[in-house]
Amino acid sequence: MLSLVMLLVSMTLSSMNVALPSVQEDLGLSEDSLQWVVTSYSLPFGGLLLLGGRAGDLLGRRRVLLAGVALFTGASLATALATGPAFLFAARAVQGVGAALAAPSALALITEQYAEGSPRNRALGVYAGAASAGAAVGLVLGGALTVLSWRATALLNVPFGVLVCLLAPRLVAETARQGRRLDLTGAVTGTLGLSALAFALSQASRYGWTDRQTWVPAVAAVVPLAGFGVREVLAREPLLPLRLFRDRSRAGAYATTLLVVAYQGVSFLFLAQYVQRVLGYSPLEAGLIYLPATLANTFLPVVWARLMTRFGGRALVVAGVTCSAIGLAGPAQLDTDTQYLTGLLPFMVFTAAGAGLTFLPLTLVAVHGVESRDVGISSGVLNALQSVGGALGIAAVVSLAAAVTTGELGGAPAAGAELAAALVAGYRTAFWICCGLAVWALLVALPTIGPVGRRPREADVPGAVVDPALVPPPSGRQPS
Repeated sequence: MLSLVMLLVSMTLSSMNVALPSVQEDLGLSEDSLQWVVTSYSLPFGGLLLLGGRAGDLLGRRRVLLAGVALFTGASLATALATGPAFLFAARAVQGVGAALAAPSALALITEQYAEGSPRNRALGVYAGAASAGAAVGLVLGGALTVLSWRATALLNVPFGVLVCLLAPRLVAETARQGRRLDLTGAVTGTLGLSALAFALSQASRYGWTDRQTWVPAVAAVVPLAGFGVREVLAREPLLPLRLFRDRSRAGAYATTLLVVAYQGVSFLFLAQYVQRVLGYSPLEAGLIYLPATLANTFLPVVWARLMTRFGGRALVVAGVTCSAIGLAGPAQLDTDTQYLTGLLPFMVFTAAGAGLTFLPLTLVAVHGVESRDVGISSGVLNALQSVGGALGIAAVVSLAAAVTTGELGGAPAAGAELAAALVAGYRTAFWICCGLAVWALLVALPTIGPVGRRPREADVPGAVVDPALVPPPSGRQPS
């Protein structure tokens, strides 16, 4: 049930991306205002994740989860009822706030309620499957529902959100409220800095890095982020405790996550653009190309969890990133006549397997061994890195791919086969960059991430006595 929260959050952005042309036509949005359908959600979401995670630690995680899901669900309904741009943007902003409260608390509750070892591995396997499949589910359902109306895409969240609000009080135990004060200065500076950074990245993917509409908010993000860093070093009770980064495996998982979500986000974007702009697929058909990956990541989390218990975090991350690199190398050979079944689908299978193999161990390592008082903020850091990493990857690679396409055209207007060839040249560049990011992630993970989550080998031998020093101390409890 908690994994459903992450599925809703992760699929919301991609489903609305598919519906953008329909939204523009229905509400009469200009090209400049169209980006705010996405930005009005992503800014509060990215900016408030750290605060949302810490709020769960201080106020009770189930309480914050329910508040976030209620906001998210109500805002989804308001989005579907929007009569104009201002109404739509406000509803999407509230939806982002709700998601920022709900996502870290959902992960923290799973961590708290399942003991380390196989129970937590299985629970986080389902969670990671929902997170990695969410974007693909959003594309598939968004493409299908947009045939009816873009409003149906927004309404999809409502019944599931209501279900979570009804079941969570019965199925999820509340965590104790902590008597510590909220680091208000850190909350304000961190939120302002992350929001400004998220806005700058969204502008960079549209206008490029040298345009003042990009660099002004980027520069504006530096001051609050610098203030946030100084505050967290000096504060007695910081919003983001620096002790989280002292564990080498956790710090490695954070860094690897930033790189993994960067290449994952870019590959989703450019594959969808290729099949629509070059092969002529409809939005629905573009969404359906991800159906095999969606089905795989729906049914395979149990397998990944068992592998996690057997081999540990580092082995799965290495295997997952390697699979992703192989899967990304295929689209790096794109041509104007590459076909889905023969030239894309086999490689997409590798990419889907890589995503499933990678997200579970990275999530588990990020919350492994964290003190109960810091589980929420640890989850918030992971969610924030996923948000920033995806936006950063898209902003950087879109600019580079666009430069290649422009260079191929030589500044002259083009259409038909000439335009398709120029676009494909840019797409190939994007996928080669993704391959490079995957190799970089591999080089980061190998020396940092340990075999977290692996069952001690002696436990596999009947009657063997396990050295207690080899068994990680329990930091959670079995659900009652």
